[in-house]
Amino acid sequence: MIKQNLHTHNTFCDGTSTAEEMVISAIEKGYDSLGFSGHIKTVFPSIAINDKAKYFAEITRLKEKYADKIKIYIGGEFDLYSDDNVKDYEYTIGSVHFDLIDGNIVYYDHVYEIVKDRFDNLFSKDGVAFFKKYFDSVKRLPDTFDFDIVGHLDVVTKHNLHHNLFDENNPVYIDCALDALHHLVKKGKKLFEINYGGIKRGYKSSPYPSEFLLKEMIKLGCEFVVTSDAHNVSHLITDFTEIYSSLKELGIDHVMYFDGKKFLPQKI
Repeated sequence: MIKQNLHTHNTFCDGTSTAEEMVISAIEKGYDSLGFSGHIKTVFPSIAINDKAKYFAEITRLKEKYADKIKIYIGGEFDLYSDDNVKDYEYTIGSVHFDLIDGNIVYYDHVYEIVKDRFDNLFSKDGVAFFKKYFDSVKRLPDTFDFDIVGHLDVVTKHNLHHNLFDENNPVYIDCALDALHHLVKKGKKLFEINYGGIKRGYKSSPYPSEFLLKEMIKLGCEFVVTSDAHNVSHLITDFTEIYSSLKELGIDHVMYFDGKKFLPQKI
């Protein structure tokens, strides 16, 4: 069974472990390959790769240094306003962490205090308006740039477990989420990550996306990669057995892995 993580951050953006520390940890955990996916800089200030040239140089150095132990790939996580060329990267993740409202940045994925500030002041504490804006933002992704993997589709739920910003059982929420999913698929985006980062960092008790979305994705013939969304070495998944067991119960019998050029299926 190939062990891979394609959603990996480090100190070049908002991670707290260096790239080399992440590589060493992945080797120790028995990974076959590791893909770095630094946040790509946007047209307004954000937590992103602070020096692209150094980022590429360091990951290339690690590729060569650890070539006999692990395969390493240079990827990037792009946002709506990312100011870079996807073709420079071996693979890409398309995610929405924030958007603009009348020139103001609204954060969907940030520490609670910042998300809550925008929630209160830009949405007047209206949870429905908040998630509607988020999924509208998601629907714009395919028309903004091309990318390989849809990142944490319902990350707008990040703070609900502890702070309950809105009701995820609200039929309006479910309809908005499904509408965004169907829009992405119609645009040709059918590879989604099942992201365990929220669990690892204590925000969530289940992965992104939620089960109802996963079930719809299966019906639509979508494919999946399992990711840690690791920001330090402790976030890397150590045991895939339980994860794969839960996916099998949903009807998923394989996941995709990246071989450096394309995504291939592997049975779980």
